[in-house]
Amino acid sequence: MKNLAIIYTALEEEIISPLNIIKSIYRSDNINRGSVSLILVVQTDSKKLFDFPEYPDLYILIVPREGISKARNRGLFLARTLAKQIIFADSRTCFSDSFFEVAARYRDSDIPLWIGAVEWQAVDGAQRIKSPKASYIHPVDLAYQGFGWRCVFRTSALDECTFNENIGPGTKSVIQSGEDCIFLIDFLSRNPNKNVPFERYAVISQLPRTNIESKKNRYALGSGFRVAYLLNSSLGRNFRMKSLFRLVSFLTKTFALLPSPSHRRMALDRLRGLLLMKRFDQHRELG
Repeated sequence: MKNLAIIYTALEEEIISPLNIIKSIYRSDNINRGSVSLILVVQTDSKKLFDFPEYPDLYILIVPREGISKARNRGLFLARTLAKQIIFADSRTCFSDSFFEVAARYRDSDIPLWIGAVEWQAVDGAQRIKSPKASYIHPVDLAYQGFGWRCVFRTSALDECTFNENIGPGTKSVIQSGEDCIFLIDFLSRNPNKNVPFERYAVISQLPRTNIESKKNRYALGSGFRVAYLLNSSLGRNFRMKSLFRLVSFLTKTFALLPSPSHRRMALDRLRGLLLMKRFDQHRELG
């Protein structure tokens, strides 16, 4: 069994980006390719066959366009049989050489989860890293901040965790973001721990996002839903005061946006997402 499985998901028209990233992993002299399994889940409604002979050990899964959560679950089902650790990526996620070095240290660890440093890349080349100052982060803080794609999960600790296939991009739900954070909250609820190791040199980058302005309200709705989901989870109940503090922080930031006409819709969507939790049922679609 290999050390790490990376699950990339992409729409058919997006596959050039993850393939370029995968190519850089193949070409790196600093990465032990024998320790990494790469999985690419392509969402498409066509019957086109995808074959990339230059990547002989790349696993390619073809799934219908029924949402990113369902695609990730297909990749997860395969990854459980391949590696000791699993991380989820989208079409813009890149991994530094140092990330793979840190992952190698966790190969035989029994720690259920550790996280890397987040690096955002802007169109103008500017970069910004959001990193905690400590070497550990509280699970409630991690769930509140989101960025589920920076989390490396111990396969044996995943148990029956899966992505809720009724929410997230590509589904009919009004909740079009935050599905990775909901998965993270469910995982943390199953694996109670006071602190999650943070590895500041395990840098995980996101390439510039397209049409970011058009997605801000979608992200706002998802952030409100995520906070409400956290409060109603066993994780939130186990750390009630910490979770309530995060709720206050969320509401403070939200109400600060309301006076501004340019941010008012975003603030209202954050509140709307918070209230949607009352209608949420993980076995039914949230319409």
